[in-house]
Amino acid sequence: MDLDGSGVETVVEAWEGKRLNSPNDIVARSDGLIYFTDPPYGVQPPDREIPFQAVFALDRLGVLRPVLDDFEKPNGLALSPDEQTLYVCDTARYHVRAFNVEKSGLVADGSGRIFCTLDPGQPGGPDGLKVDREGRVYVAVALGVWVYEPDGTLLGILGLPQRPSNLNWGGPDGKTLAITAVDHVYKVRFQVAGLTPPFTPKPA
Repeated sequence: MDLDGSGVETVVEAWEGKRLNSPNDIVARSDGLIYFTDPPYGVQPPDREIPFQAVFALDRLGVLRPVLDDFEKPNGLALSPDEQTLYVCDTARYHVRAFNVEKSGLVADGSGRIFCTLDPGQPGGPDGLKVDREGRVYVAVALGVWVYEPDGTLLGILGLPQRPSNLNWGGPDGKTLAITAVDHVYKVRFQVAGLTPPFTPKPA
Protein backbone atom coordinates (compact mmCIF):
# COMPACT_ATOMS: atom_id res chain seq x y z
CA MET A 1 0.00 0.00 0.00
CA ASP A 2 1.24 3.47 -0.83
CA LEU A 3 1.35 6.12 1.89
CA ASP A 4 -1.83 7.72 0.58
CA GLY A 5 -3.72 4.41 0.78
CA SER A 6 -3.64 3.67 -2.94
CA GLY A 7 -1.78 0.91 -4.78
CA VAL A 8 -2.98 -1.90 -2.50
CA GLU A 9 -1.43 -5.23 -3.47
CA THR A 10 -1.75 -8.75 -2.10
CA VAL A 11 1.68 -9.84 -0.91
CA VAL A 12 0.88 -13.49 -0.16
CA GLU A 13 -2.30 -15.56 0.10
CA ALA A 14 -1.23 -19.20 -0.26
CA TRP A 15 1.47 -21.64 0.83
CA GLU A 16 2.36 -24.47 -1.56
CA GLY A 17 -0.83 -23.75 -3.48
CA LYS A 18 -3.04 -23.92 -0.39
CA ARG A 19 -4.97 -20.90 0.83
CA LEU A 20 -3.81 -19.46 4.14
CA ASN A 21 -6.29 -19.90 6.98
CA SER A 22 -6.75 -16.42 8.46
CA PRO A 23 -3.59 -14.28 8.70
CA ASN A 24 -3.92 -12.32 11.93
CA ASP A 25 -0.92 -10.41 13.26
CA ILE A 26 2.42 -9.40 11.83
CA VAL A 27 5.90 -8.21 12.78
CA ALA A 28 8.76 -7.21 10.48
CA ARG A 29 12.46 -7.70 11.14
CA SER A 30 14.83 -4.83 10.33
CA ASP A 31 16.09 -6.70 7.23
CA GLY A 32 12.56 -6.90 5.80
CA LEU A 33 11.73 -10.46 6.77
CA ILE A 34 8.10 -10.70 7.91
CA TYR A 35 6.57 -13.06 10.46
CA PHE A 36 2.82 -13.52 10.72
CA THR A 37 0.39 -15.79 12.55
CA ASP A 38 -2.24 -17.82 10.71
CA PRO A 39 -4.99 -18.97 13.09
CA PRO A 40 -8.29 -20.46 11.89
CA TYR A 41 -10.62 -17.67 13.02
CA GLY A 42 -11.83 -16.59 9.59
CA VAL A 43 -12.44 -19.94 7.92
CA GLN A 44 -14.74 -22.84 8.78
CA PRO A 45 -13.13 -26.28 9.41
CA PRO A 46 -14.44 -27.87 6.18
CA ASP A 47 -12.94 -25.01 4.17
CA ARG A 48 -9.44 -25.10 5.65
CA GLU A 49 -6.76 -26.03 3.16
CA ILE A 50 -3.88 -25.93 5.67
CA PRO A 51 -4.57 -28.36 8.56
CA PHE A 52 -2.27 -26.67 11.12
CA GLN A 53 -2.12 -23.24 12.76
CA ALA A 54 1.29 -21.79 11.97
CA VAL A 55 3.64 -18.89 12.30
CA PHE A 56 4.97 -18.12 8.81
CA ALA A 57 8.03 -16.23 7.65
CA LEU A 58 8.05 -14.31 4.36
CA ASP A 59 11.41 -13.09 3.09
CA ARG A 60 12.14 -10.19 0.74
CA LEU A 61 12.30 -12.57 -2.23
CA GLY A 62 8.72 -13.66 -1.60
CA VAL A 63 9.61 -17.09 -0.23
CA LEU A 64 7.02 -18.23 2.34
CA ARG A 65 7.70 -20.96 4.87
CA PRO A 66 6.14 -22.08 8.16
CA VAL A 67 8.60 -21.71 11.03
CA LEU A 68 6.26 -22.98 13.79
CA ASP A 69 3.24 -25.23 13.41
CA ASP A 70 2.23 -26.53 16.85
CA PHE A 71 -0.10 -23.75 18.01
CA GLU A 72 -3.78 -24.02 18.80
CA LYS A 73 -4.62 -20.35 18.20
CA PRO A 74 -1.48 -18.34 17.29
CA ASN A 75 -2.22 -14.65 17.60
CA GLY A 76 -0.11 -11.62 18.55
CA LEU A 77 3.64 -11.75 18.02
CA ALA A 78 6.68 -9.51 18.41
CA LEU A 79 10.46 -9.54 18.32
CA SER A 80 12.85 -8.60 21.12
CA PRO A 81 15.00 -5.46 20.63
CA ASP A 82 17.98 -7.54 19.46
CA GLU A 83 15.68 -9.56 17.16
CA GLN A 84 16.98 -12.82 18.62
CA THR A 85 13.75 -13.75 20.40
CA LEU A 86 10.30 -14.18 18.85
CA TYR A 87 7.31 -13.97 21.20
CA VAL A 88 3.99 -15.53 20.14
CA CYS A 89 0.63 -15.57 21.93
CA ASP A 90 -1.31 -18.84 21.92
CA THR A 91 -4.74 -17.47 22.79
CA ALA A 92 -6.47 -20.79 23.44
CA ARG A 93 -3.74 -21.96 25.82
CA TYR A 94 -3.52 -18.64 27.74
CA HIS A 95 0.23 -18.37 27.39
CA VAL A 96 2.98 -16.58 25.49
CA ARG A 97 5.82 -18.62 24.09
CA ALA A 98 9.34 -17.44 23.26
CA PHE A 99 11.70 -18.83 20.63
CA ASN A 100 15.31 -18.20 19.64
CA VAL A 101 15.56 -16.81 16.12
CA GLU A 102 18.46 -17.62 13.80
CA LYS A 103 19.91 -15.19 11.25
CA SER A 104 18.20 -17.17 8.51
CA GLY A 105 14.85 -16.29 10.06
CA LEU A 106 14.18 -19.86 11.15
CA VAL A 107 13.46 -20.72 14.75
CA ALA A 108 16.20 -22.69 16.52
CA ASP A 109 15.19 -26.30 17.13
CA GLY A 110 14.21 -27.00 20.72
CA SER A 111 14.34 -23.34 21.75
CA GLY A 112 10.62 -22.95 22.41
CA ARG A 113 9.63 -22.17 26.00
CA ILE A 114 6.66 -20.79 27.91
CA PHE A 115 7.51 -17.14 28.51
CA CYS A 116 4.46 -16.49 30.68
CA THR A 117 1.07 -18.01 31.50
CA LEU A 118 -1.81 -15.56 31.93
CA ASP A 119 -4.64 -16.45 34.28
CA PRO A 120 -7.19 -13.61 34.34
CA GLY A 121 -9.88 -15.78 35.91
CA GLN A 122 -12.30 -14.99 33.09
CA PRO A 123 -12.56 -15.62 29.34
CA GLY A 124 -10.18 -13.63 27.17
CA GLY A 125 -6.81 -15.13 26.35
CA PRO A 126 -3.74 -13.21 25.15
CA ASP A 127 -4.34 -11.36 21.90
CA GLY A 128 -2.08 -8.52 20.72
CA LEU A 129 1.53 -8.27 21.87
CA LYS A 130 4.19 -5.55 21.67
CA VAL A 131 7.70 -4.94 23.05
CA ASP A 132 9.40 -1.72 24.16
CA ARG A 133 12.99 -0.69 23.47
CA GLU A 134 14.14 -2.06 26.82
CA GLY A 135 12.68 -5.48 26.10
CA ARG A 136 9.53 -5.38 28.23
CA VAL A 137 6.62 -7.37 26.80
CA TYR A 138 3.07 -5.95 26.71
CA VAL A 139 0.19 -8.40 26.26
CA ALA A 140 -3.48 -7.54 25.63
CA VAL A 141 -5.61 -9.97 27.66
CA ALA A 142 -8.69 -9.97 29.88
CA LEU A 143 -8.39 -7.38 32.70
CA GLY A 144 -6.06 -5.13 30.70
CA VAL A 145 -2.52 -4.94 29.34
CA TRP A 146 -0.16 -7.25 31.21
CA VAL A 147 3.46 -6.03 31.28
CA TYR A 148 6.41 -8.38 31.74
CA GLU A 149 10.14 -7.98 32.22
CA PRO A 150 12.31 -9.73 29.61
CA ASP A 151 12.82 -12.60 32.09
CA GLY A 152 9.07 -13.25 32.30
CA THR A 153 8.45 -11.48 35.63
CA LEU A 154 5.04 -9.78 35.73
CA LEU A 155 5.48 -6.06 36.43
CA GLY A 156 1.77 -5.31 36.62
CA ILE A 157 -1.51 -4.98 34.77
CA LEU A 158 -2.67 -1.76 33.12
CA GLY A 159 -6.40 -1.98 33.83
CA LEU A 160 -8.89 -0.86 31.18
CA PRO A 161 -12.68 -0.38 31.18
CA GLN A 162 -12.97 -2.92 28.36
CA ARG A 163 -11.10 -6.02 27.31
CA PRO A 164 -8.21 -5.00 25.00
CA SER A 165 -7.56 -6.78 21.73
CA ASN A 166 -4.48 -5.24 20.15
CA LEU A 167 -1.67 -2.76 20.74
CA ASN A 168 0.58 -0.49 18.73
CA TRP A 169 3.27 2.05 19.54
CA GLY A 170 2.90 5.52 18.04
CA GLY A 171 3.32 9.24 18.56
CA PRO A 172 6.26 11.33 17.38
CA ASP A 173 8.59 9.73 19.94
CA GLY A 174 7.12 6.21 19.95
CA LYS A 175 6.14 6.48 23.63
CA THR A 176 2.36 6.32 23.14
CA LEU A 177 0.72 2.91 23.30
CA ALA A 178 -2.56 2.75 21.37
CA ILE A 179 -4.91 0.02 22.59
CA THR A 180 -7.99 -1.26 20.76
CA ALA A 181 -10.74 -2.54 23.06
CA VAL A 182 -14.22 -3.59 21.88
CA ASP A 183 -15.55 -0.29 20.47
CA HIS A 184 -12.93 2.13 21.82
CA VAL A 185 -9.28 3.01 21.19
CA TYR A 186 -7.32 4.05 24.28
CA LYS A 187 -3.88 5.63 24.45
CA VAL A 188 -1.36 5.64 27.27
CA ARG A 189 1.91 7.54 27.50
CA PHE A 190 5.03 5.77 28.76
CA GLN A 191 8.49 6.99 29.71
CA VAL A 192 10.15 4.47 27.42
CA ALA A 193 9.61 4.15 23.67
CA GLY A 194 8.30 1.07 21.97
CA LEU A 195 9.84 -0.75 19.04
CA THR A 196 8.59 1.04 15.94
CA PRO A 197 9.92 0.67 12.38
CA PRO A 198 12.40 1.64 11.21
CA PHE A 199 14.74 0.88 14.09
CA THR A 200 18.26 -0.38 14.61
CA PRO A 201 18.44 -3.57 16.67
CA LYS A 202 20.53 -3.56 19.81
CA PRO A 203 23.87 -5.31 19.28
CA ALA A 204 23.96 -8.92 20.43
